[in-house]
Amino acid sequence: VGIPGLNPGRPEAAERAAPLADLLAVQSVDGFAGSQVYATGTQGSVSLDYVDGALTFSFADGSLWSYPIGETPLPSTPIAIISDIRDVSGGASVVIEALSPEASWSFAVDPANKLVAISSKDAASGALYPWQPAVSFAEVVPGSINRVEVRLRDRIPTLWINGVDVTAALGITPMAIGTEMSAQFGAMGNPAGGSASVALERISIADIR
Repeated sequence: VGIPGLNPGRPEAAERAAPLADLLAVQSVDGFAGSQVYATGTQGSVSLDYVDGALTFSFADGSLWSYPIGETPLPSTPIAIISDIRDVSGGASVVIEALSPEASWSFAVDPANKLVAISSKDAASGALYPWQPAVSFAEVVPGSINRVEVRLRDRIPTLWINGVDVTAALGITPMAIGTEMSAQFGAMGNPAGGSASVALERISIADIR
C-alpha cells in the first residue's frame, strides 16, 4: 500500500516505508498541509500552530498537550496510531495515548535524547502517573527518529519507533486497555523546563496485520 505524502523517488523513501510493512490500509491521515482541523493558539504555556505544512507545539515548560484522533470507540481490529516527525528541539517529546475508561496509557518519546517514558492516565481527571520512568532506547533504535507508533492488538498497546518494537525490546509492554478504546496524539515539553518544540508532519491511523 502507498504511504500518503511519501515520494517513492526520494532517497529516504525505502527507509521510511520499511517500518510500515505490516500496514494493510490507512483509515485516516492528516498531513497538516490542507485545512486546519486542530485548534491553534496559546493554551497556558503551550502555543499551537500550523507552520509550513506541519503542526507545531511550542512549550515554555513540561506541559503536555494532546488532540483526539480517529473514531470513538476505535475498532477492535489491530491498528496503529502513527506520528511522523519533522523536527524536535529542547528535549520535547512526541506523545501518543491509548485510552479507555478501564485503563489508559500515555507514551512519551524524546527523539533527540532517545528516551521513552510510559505513564498511566486517569480517565476522569487526565492526571498522569509514572509507570515506566524515562529509559533509553538508543541501543535498539539507531539513527535519527522520524516515526513513533502505538500499535493496538488484542487491546494491548505496544510502542514502535522507526519500525522497532521498543516495548518488547526493553521488556516494558503495558497491560491491556478496555474495550471502549480511543486515541490521542500530541507532544510534551521538557520536564526540566525551558523552551522546547515539536513539529509533526503527519498523523495517521492504519489497519495492521
